[in-house]
Amino acid sequence: MIRTLWDFSARLYAETGISSACLRLQDEHGIDVNLLMFAAWLGQVHGLSLDAAGVQAAVDATADWQSEVVMPIRALRRGLKGVAQRIADPDVEAVRSRIQALELDAEQREQGRLEALRTRLPAARAEAAGSVLALANIAILIVCRAQPGGAAASRELGVFRSALESPGLGPPR
Repeated sequence: MIRTLWDFSARLYAETGISSACLRLQDEHGIDVNLLMFAAWLGQVHGLSLDAAGVQAAVDATADWQSEVVMPIRALRRGLKGVAQRIADPDVEAVRSRIQALELDAEQREQGRLEALRTRLPAARAEAAGSVLALANIAILIVCRAQPGGAAASRELGVFRSALESPGLGPPR
């Protein structure tokens, strides 16, 4: 039974194509993966629809943490990936793995901020939780947050649609 945003995110991220879709949306469109997971979790598990004000509230709740904590750790990890490819030193990969664990810890703490925000969001309760609502929330997030000039993210929405219909990602019973 999925209750926490972190548990939901881990399950969804493990679905076929989701990790690639999330990283494309993050790297090519400037959309934080945790916000994608939050939007999906609100609809899929809690039956809440997200609007532009809710997207902005989520961004406001996480922006400083994302820019001051998560992004510098991520940049360090990604930089070390290049170093590990250039030199054959197992210590580089060992350090990179520890930094990746630290990045995941920072991501989980960011999700804690989002989870706490759920009860204060200007979101409307929908008739029922489910993949359609989760996908609508993701679409609203993309419309509100995609960087100007970014290509349409319809391919990623299709990946999310398939994954959100998987058994085990629905609301708790």
